[in-house]
Amino acid sequence: MGSHRTWPVHRTTDAAEALATARRLCALLDELRPEVSLGAELRTVRDVRRMAEVLPEGLFDHLEPRTDPETGAWRCFEVDLAAMSDEALAGELPLDVTADMACGTVEARFVAALGDGQAWIDWQGVWPDPGEREPSGWWSEDGVQVVFHGERAERSGWTAHHTVFVRVSTWGDVTRASRLAARLGEALGDAGEGR
Repeated sequence: MGSHRTWPVHRTTDAAEALATARRLCALLDELRPEVSLGAELRTVRDVRRMAEVLPEGLFDHLEPRTDPETGAWRCFEVDLAAMSDEALAGELPLDVTADMACGTVEARFVAALGDGQAWIDWQGVWPDPGEREPSGWWSEDGVQVVFHGERAERSGWTAHHTVFVRVSTWGDVTRASRLAARLGEALGDAGEGR
């Protein structure tokens, strides 16, 4: 069982709308971590090239682990993307990329660069408690997440729509997070375990 729960609170086929909704929820956090985590599945050379421009410091790797056919050892993806030809890069697909960046610096460009693979943005923070001055959430578990081309907080089957989630630590106040999610509208489903 995970250490937090997620509630789907908004679903749309418009990625920019999903980002705007997630940002409105982030504004409700009492505290917001200064970094945002991002990740994307990259299924075409064009996807990789666009994401390399947006996340030049991102960690690019094979989507599924690969082994060396001769030695059987795990094969790391340690290449210079800029120097790699499109043909050579196509032979390495699919890839994924992950990065932690300063909040507010890259999210819109990341969404504009998305391809058809699943992707996510994860903001961590602390939900406010209206009865207390000190926040009582957990940095590592409270927050907002948007999953592009998915309806679950963890990687699952591809969908045409994008889902925004509210997340709260299982040790935190679940009622508080669900009440905050309700400000946006009616939750789309029951709480589930997050990634």
